[in-house]
Amino acid sequence: MPIDRFLSKHIAILRPQKKTFHILEWSPQRRLWFPYTGTIHANDIRLRKSLDHTEESVHIPVRLRTIHMICTGKYLSIAEFEGRTVSRYIPVCTKVPEETFMPSLLKHSTPYPSNPQIQSYPRQLWISQDEAPAPPLPPAPLRHERPKSIPPRIALVLAEEAATRGELCPISMDLIRPETAHITSCYHVFDGDSIRRWLTTNTSCPVCKEVCSSYPTVPAISQEIAVS
Repeated sequence: MPIDRFLSKHIAILRPQKKTFHILEWSPQRRLWFPYTGTIHANDIRLRKSLDHTEESVHIPVRLRTIHMICTGKYLSIAEFEGRTVSRYIPVCTKVPEETFMPSLLKHSTPYPSNPQIQSYPRQLWISQDEAPAPPLPPAPLRHERPKSIPPRIALVLAEEAATRGELCPISMDLIRPETAHITSCYHVFDGDSIRRWLTTNTSCPVCKEVCSSYPTVPAISQEIAVS
């Protein structure tokens, strides 16, 4: 299975015939692998085998191209010294037969370990594609609750209070008239014609931006006339 990402910022390219490694360092800014220019002595390296991995493939993006590599779970265990910036554990990669290396990747060689014995340890070196977490789902669209209705009698009271205070319709800037006013479900008072036109192209209140409906005061007035 393919490798999704390495857990260290360094990988080691093995050249079996020359018994050397070429260590690459990941640049998160450029999203490319570049040669590691530090010096590591043969006595400071141990070649190990991870018990957590089998053979997996990976494509290494380097400058101007991508190299197809194979990782078998082998890794370099690097002695830890103060000031050393290389990763403590470095996965080992080998190129597939049809691939070639760019000369710029081979300028800085690291010698083969002086101790050739390979021991196995449980160590995770990378995340496989089937182990990688799924990308987060996009946020669900906001679901607006159905605007609450306002009884006509309450709408009339609110409109009369607004008229008494001399309030203006926020849309038309005309004085509120109780007999032609509409009250939104967020309890703002408007001229009826103005808020109806507004809500034909908008779903939110012009004042508070809450999703709303509007309710007339006319039915309340009609009931008053019928009773009298």
